[in-house]
Amino acid sequence: MNMKNISIPEYLSQLDLSQLEYVEELAKEKIANIRNQDKVKVYVFSSGVVNEGFFETEEDALKALKDYVNSKEFTVHDRVRVHSILQFKDEAQRLIYGD
Repeated sequence: MNMKNISIPEYLSQLDLSQLEYVEELAKEKIANIRNQDKVKVYVFSSGVVNEGFFETEEDALKALKDYVNSKEFTVHDRVRVHSILQFKDEAQRLIYGD
């Protein structure tokens, strides 16, 4: 089974009851661990309705914005901006650095 190309519902449909109960237990633990974390600020560079990137610092996000504006991807219809959001630490790491 290729795990990278399977949806969560499809994956869950292949598990038996004991496996599903184990997944549920692991999910509850992970959710509790995430919720117990402090939140950190993440800077988001947006070109309108698309978040182009997530960054640790506002300076990095502004640099990405400037690079985008100077690229062929930029159009006059884009509404570029940098804003900050609060995320749990694990989620911030995933957004900034990927999986």
